[in-house]
Amino acid sequence: MNRTWIALAAAAAVVQPIGPGRTALAGARDYFKIEDTKVVVNLQPASVLFSANSEEFAAENNQYRQDSVNGDTSYFPSGKIGIGLDTEKMQYDITVGGGYLYNNAVTGPVLLGDVSVRLKMGDVITLGPHVGPVYISSPTWKGDSDISLSGSVGVLAGLMITVGNVSGPWSVVLSADYVQCKLDAEDGAEWKAKSDSFDLSGYAVQLGFMYRWDKDGI
Repeated sequence: MNRTWIALAAAAAVVQPIGPGRTALAGARDYFKIEDTKVVVNLQPASVLFSANSEEFAAENNQYRQDSVNGDTSYFPSGKIGIGLDTEKMQYDITVGGGYLYNNAVTGPVLLGDVSVRLKMGDVITLGPHVGPVYISSPTWKGDSDISLSGSVGVLAGLMITVGNVSGPWSVVLSADYVQCKLDAEDGAEWKAKSDSFDLSGYAVQLGFMYRWDKDGI
């Protein structure tokens, strides 16, 4: 009998009220119970990557000429589409898409995936982490040398904030991120790369617009 009362007391403690008429279990549902499903379009035309190690890459030939990178800034406008899940307190987005990377040394299409988990900070702002793969496909070396670069899978992760009516479709989206990505380098007939990879890793800032609307309204 004593064990029975102890078990009942423990169960009551687990679901003890949090404010009038609420329990710990009900509070958890605010974060995980899906209330709405959205179609998400995320357009980020103003995306800049600062690669601190990019200028260390160069190619040279037997005449002691060098073909090197000038500057550490790349631009990669992008767009993604996917599905969004809304709870009382959270927004969960899963999107895929692509873009284009260019700087004064390399250009190439970019494939992107992203998972975002954001807390609703009132009626206007959401804030949270996001992470996803980055694949630079068929990069082209723009220098004078005949070296070649091959695509590589990297990771983009950071903190995302949206500003706009949380219940409405439109918002401005800004993220501060870190990108880990290296392109494999191959020697040409007359030129040799001084290292076996072109390191594009660095910090990125992405600015754009997000559109989230009910899938039933399509």
